[in-house]
Amino acid sequence: MITDLGKTHPDLEGILLIEGRGLTSNVYVILGQRVALVDTGSGPPDNPLLPQLEKRGIDMRKINNVLITHAHPDHAGGLIEFVSLHDMTIRVHPAGVDLVPPGMRVEPLRDGDSVSAGHLTLKAIYTPGHSSESLCLYNPAYQILFSGDTAFPGGSFGRTDLPTGDGGRLLESLRRLSQLPVRHLLPGHEKPVVGEGLVHLRASLRSAEAFVLDEV
Repeated sequence: MITDLGKTHPDLEGILLIEGRGLTSNVYVILGQRVALVDTGSGPPDNPLLPQLEKRGIDMRKINNVLITHAHPDHAGGLIEFVSLHDMTIRVHPAGVDLVPPGMRVEPLRDGDSVSAGHLTLKAIYTPGHSSESLCLYNPAYQILFSGDTAFPGGSFGRTDLPTGDGGRLLESLRRLSQLPVRHLLPGHEKPVVGEGLVHLRASLRSAEAFVLDEV
């Protein structure tokens, strides 16, 4: 199902949510003269993305940037659907470049880089912890944070028991994010938080602090 987030708040005008089903991630579509995606879900056969975009009337030829928050299959598996679209650029942290399917144009997205995404400009924030290549994407004008699997609503956060996960690094990443003015939290799973993003982000930090202390 595709949800127009602009109907929930004017700051989110031009952002569509394809809500993740099962274990697949949310996918965000950012509209503009050119179209951008944040993550691609797990892709076929369980969660094909292209039919949903086509049903919405989105011209595949207008997609120029696909921003990957991290390269776990539930977020990046859908890239396989876009291999034939040669005008598209995949942007991912350097640690995830080798995980992109061969034949796709890839550009590394480093901490502090700014990237055009539809009608928005997003700043990449390196947030390792859930994985070594995890990124969050932040728009300061509307205080929107695409948090991937670093932070979730209700004070939860990404697991750290998968390869390249690290609880200490996740804690540092959440501390960094909690210094930002975040109005809207658009996570990789679960529903977006509209208007109270920082409240949930700081709750994730407190939960992670308790978790890391329990591990020591």
